[in-house]
Amino acid sequence: SYGYVDLTGREVIELRFRRADPFSEGRALVEFVRCGYVNRVGDWVVRPRFQAGTIFQDGVAAVKMDNKWGYIQSNGDW
Repeated sequence: SYGYVDLTGREVIELRFRRADPFSEGRALVEFVRCGYVNRVGDWVVRPRFQAGTIFQDGVAAVKMDNKWGYIQSNGDW
């Protein structure tokens, strides 16, 4: 399981994910059955509904859903 720790090694987001990417633009791609995005305190900001995804860059991220790739905005809208 993956989660996040701060620079002192203190756990800040519990170890509950199958995958946990670095934060970008205040969000991190994580996998918990499906892929979604959490903020720095571990709250879902884009619910997990994707097969895969990338980090946010310039306000958008590429995501895979139903075997097709597309882009979402930081609030999860296509």
